Amino acid sequence: MALIDEVAARAPLDRTRVYVTGASNGGMMTCQLGCETRGVFAGLAPVIANIPQPLAAACTPLATINLLSINGDADPFIPFEGGEVCAGMRRVCEKGFVLSTAESVRRFAAANGCAAWPRVTALPPVVDDGTSVEHWVYPRCASGAEVQLYIVRGGGHAWPPRQPRVAAGGAASGNLDATRIIVDFFFPQE
Repeated sequence: MALIDEVAARAPLDRTRVYVTGASNGGMMTCQLGCETRGVFAGLAPVIANIPQPLAAACTPLATINLLSINGDADPFIPFEGGEVCAGMRRVCEKGFVLSTAESVRRFAAANGCAAWPRVTALPPVVDDGTSVEHWVYPRCASGAEVQLYIVRGGGHAWPPRQPRVAAGGAASGNLDATRIIVDFFFPQE
């Protein structure tokens, strides 16, 4: 975590409030940091990403790390139900495999001592664009951490509400503002 040390040497840094987020490969890196580091990050927010299968066996998240995950269930690159990344799209990305979205989030919920089953709420639509959003909250986390998942039903490989960066990325959703959700999760109004 040399980068964090370098930032702390140059500017005031509250090490209890260091967060990481990323999309796609950056989201998988975010998951990896949560699986492999201890006491470095207060929270993680992977977007359109699941835990890579090669990392899964060794993934032991710190028991007190907050997690907010955002995934589309129609993502053509990162399969929502797990499996081969970019199946049939070798021109676009490298072959690999990931856990399902639910299993990826469940790893962090279990590490935090949360209830096994989330509370699921359908969010009211903001626009009629063929997508909808479910919010999963894993309650009663013994660690005091929060573990949440936003599922964009019908959503593709995009950071909501932005359009996908590649043409084959699937549908965007105007029913969720990922940046606002993440900022509010990392820095709740007190």
